[in-house]
Amino acid sequence: MQVLIVTSTTDPASVNIYTQLLDLYDFSLHSSNNDGLDIHKYKNICLTSIPGSLLTASYVEQWFDSDLIIFPSRHTSSSKKPSLTIHPIGNFNTNVDLGGKPNKLSIAPSLIIKNALISLWNEAKKFNINNEYDIILEATHHGDYLNQTPCFFIEIGSTLEDWTKVILGQIVAHTIINTSIQSLTGISSIAIGGPHYPSQLTQAIIKSDLAIGHIASKHSLKYIDEKMILEMVNRTNPKPNIITVDWKGLGTYKSTIISAIDKLGLKWCKIKYFL
Repeated sequence: MQVLIVTSTTDPASVNIYTQLLDLYDFSLHSSNNDGLDIHKYKNICLTSIPGSLLTASYVEQWFDSDLIIFPSRHTSSSKKPSLTIHPIGNFNTNVDLGGKPNKLSIAPSLIIKNALISLWNEAKKFNINNEYDIILEATHHGDYLNQTPCFFIEIGSTLEDWTKVILGQIVAHTIINTSIQSLTGISSIAIGGPHYPSQLTQAIIKSDLAIGHIASKHSLKYIDEKMILEMVNRTNPKPNIITVDWKGLGTYKSTIISAIDKLGLKWCKIKYFL
């Protein structure tokens, strides 16, 4: 598996992670990218930067023949809660204020995301920060839209102090390398319903065979119809043969969502099956 790590020179968390990767691992200078910035190589991994936002970085998949692209980034939230997060990329509606394309999802590598989440959890435990920082998945959101290369964001949140903290950069750096050189098996699925930060789903992935690609939280349920469910399924790799639902988290959309899944002839189960 050829892995591309893309950071941004304007994102302090991204710069932190980039620096820790170079400090902790034996990357060698390989060449430069189309923006004139360095490309470093370590085993099956290329590391580079862009001068702009990662939310508009889809052009990087034209630079390299990669099997996976990882975007290390800062995480922001209104609560400013300390966190380390991972999430798939895409828009469930027509709003593209944060990059991407309307109603389009990038490819979410469910088994790799599972591997990354478990590694992130274990690395955080080694540094004894699990009680201080949330280690959690986020629902699919924002851009950019990558057409052919599986990808995900891994983020440090949620303040400048967190973004620049060396220990957090090291945890994410170790997670990225572990994810890039290890492989896991599991049951590939997508998830529908529940909060943007799905703690139950996160624990199910860590503790069971469940592997999740795209996640539609309760905030996106009004956009989830048969067409969007197919988009979630077809843009998750490996292609899922089951859909995981947060039963209570479906709220008033429960009958609509379940009816759409049934019409598509897809199987579904509740999260508690994996807990």
